[in-house]
Amino acid sequence: MIALGALVYLELSTVEHQQISEPQRRPSVPALPATSEETVVGEAARLTLRLHELDLPAPLPSPKEEQLGNPGLQWTHRIYDLTLPRPRQLEPFTEPVLKLRAENPLVTVQVEDHPQHLELRLGVAGLRTHTLRFRWLDRPPRAALFVAGLGRDLVLARRLLELPARITYAVDPTEPFADVIAERLKLAGAATWLQVNLSQAYSSGFREEGQQPKLRDGDSFLAELESLLTQALARIPSVQGVLVLARAERLAQAPLAVIHAVIPAGIPVVVTGSGQQASELCAWLRERKRPCLATSTDLPDNSTPEETASRILMAVARAQLLGDAIEVLAASEATLQAIGRESPRFPAVGVELVDAATLVGELGLSQR
Repeated sequence: MIALGALVYLELSTVEHQQISEPQRRPSVPALPATSEETVVGEAARLTLRLHELDLPAPLPSPKEEQLGNPGLQWTHRIYDLTLPRPRQLEPFTEPVLKLRAENPLVTVQVEDHPQHLELRLGVAGLRTHTLRFRWLDRPPRAALFVAGLGRDLVLARRLLELPARITYAVDPTEPFADVIAERLKLAGAATWLQVNLSQAYSSGFREEGQQPKLRDGDSFLAELESLLTQALARIPSVQGVLVLARAERLAQAPLAVIHAVIPAGIPVVVTGSGQQASELCAWLRERKRPCLATSTDLPDNSTPEETASRILMAVARAQLLGDAIEVLAASEATLQAIGRESPRFPAVGVELVDAATLVGELGLSQR
């Protein structure tokens, strides 16, 4: 018995000695490819381009950038932050990004699904270079409908006010009954905006000189614009915002500077025109702390009720996809019929109809 105990003690001692003397074995980790700063920066730049080419549910915004690394290896980490309605499935967000791994062995992708957001982390050779963060809204999607060009038809204005829909009205101060209609809107408690049409007046002030467009009689036009706005604000003090129709082929910032100078601080602006131009003009206003949102919607002259209804439904779809949408409709019989037919459907599809000032007030100083 004593001999058996001694044998067991000897075996245990031997095993313990082997465990101490032998190096501990760790799980094997695949070695990352040896990379230089030039490789990381180049591959990260290509990855940035590919991300913007992906068919994601929403376009990526301009990223926030931070510099990472050390003196031996430095790179840029780009962070894309979006706020969207919560989707039923995550695959439309994750699958296009995950496919990037198959395109380039240096690319890594990590997916983190959190209760309030989805985060996709991408890297090059193990170094984190991109983050896509999709935050989920805790409220229903919203849409704002503008009826623009009011000021000529008193009967149409009255019938629009009878609709059981929350509409934002844009009054054109150059129309003969603008003051009367604005007063009716005020008495009805309706959202009243001032409409400024720069699509024809300002574009006609351009002439070609070589490759650069030059403004002809620009000072005269700007003085007229300032006078128009000043008088309109005096006649329509209930203005809650300014709708700028900026559909000229070329449009400088000079008239926008006049609008910004004359309109009281804090009053929001919506710029509608070509996508790039409207975005640039809005960015100029946001830099000066003026809330502004851009929309590329157009105002066709002779839309049918069906065509106008289609535009309203497209706004609903954009709101469901992006969380918020603005649609600008012309003051017409077709618009009256389309809103009357389509607005009752908004609650059924989970989209809230709000006035434009609500959207611009919350989002107008961001980059959206």
